[in-house]
Amino acid sequence: MRTTKTIVILCKYDPRPNRVGGMDLFFSMFNKKLLENNFSVIWMFHEFEYFDLYKNFDVKIPKKGESLANLFIRYSSENNHIPDILITHFLETVNPFYKKCKQIGVKKIFTVDHMPRPLKGYSFQKKIKKRVKGFMYSKYTDKIIGVSRYIIKMTRIDYGTKSSKKVEVIHNGIDVQKFHFKKSFLNSFKTKFIVPTNLRPEKGIQDLIQAVSLLDEDTKSKFCIDIYGTGTYEDELKHSVQEKKLEDIIKFKGSTTQLPELYYLYDYTIQPTYMEVFSLTLLESLASNVPVITTPVGGNLEVVTHKENGIIFNPKEVLELKTIIYDVVNKKLQVKEKNTRELIESSFTIEQMVNKHFKLVQCI
Repeated sequence: MRTTKTIVILCKYDPRPNRVGGMDLFFSMFNKKLLENNFSVIWMFHEFEYFDLYKNFDVKIPKKGESLANLFIRYSSENNHIPDILITHFLETVNPFYKKCKQIGVKKIFTVDHMPRPLKGYSFQKKIKKRVKGFMYSKYTDKIIGVSRYIIKMTRIDYGTKSSKKVEVIHNGIDVQKFHFKKSFLNSFKTKFIVPTNLRPEKGIQDLIQAVSLLDEDTKSKFCIDIYGTGTYEDELKHSVQEKKLEDIIKFKGSTTQLPELYYLYDYTIQPTYMEVFSLTLLESLASNVPVITTPVGGNLEVVTHKENGIIFNPKEVLELKTIIYDVVNKKLQVKEKNTRELIESSFTIEQMVNKHFKLVQCI
């Protein structure tokens, strides 16, 4: 008689050895925890390349042109392998696929919602489609894991009250011990800002550039901004910096795996984003005792308190951001809390995240 519980985990995510992030660490630690507790685990990624962090994974990938959903149905049929539990990451949390999963015998379906919503919401047509899905298919998802409390509200808006009642919040976490942290808080002559980001329009870096361009020359001489990351909007952003003659202030540093060792060298992190669910960047910065300047989108306010451990401004409000930079640089505005790391150590660690996810499957 079979006693080992079986799990299949579908991830619309592509692990890459040159881009190792917080989700890779979570997947690795979660897989280890499951194997240590006698679970049988199969992972299905959209694309995959083995490297050390994934060395003990049993991974399946789709055929060319095949979706993850179709891979799961095909693999289950061909191998007579119906898991006790299906977990999905980065897939829609309510949709017809989960009805098929229940029909073939999957006992429990947990969907993890990492997805940010557009600042102005979905189009009318998309809203209607999501509400219809909520009415027809919400009963097939046993639990929706929201990586922030923001997901409860958005699930209710997207799919209706019945779906939102299935949301359980498990915040993202980080490996706090990896992050060097600031111990001296003496004001430096030149304020240093760090911007770790993916260079896409929705990250709002164009607003930061515009805000800096509006400052007076004396203020511009008192700070610098280092941007770490790459992305589809990189060329446009670099052109804008050149056009506004800000090359001496704003530097593009490219991608790096050394951020845990870099944050503490800066005075503030700036994240002018339009879309977020629960930002690991905020956790990483605060773990380094570096306050953040960011927007109230997604779950940002679940970790950042205005003028306590960060400064909040409205997305796309360039003049507001300009004023904040001016006031910070000229020592007219600062946050109260110096030890921002304490909050992250107590509430947002990767170990807590793994244990809470494991508790869900342990109860089945």
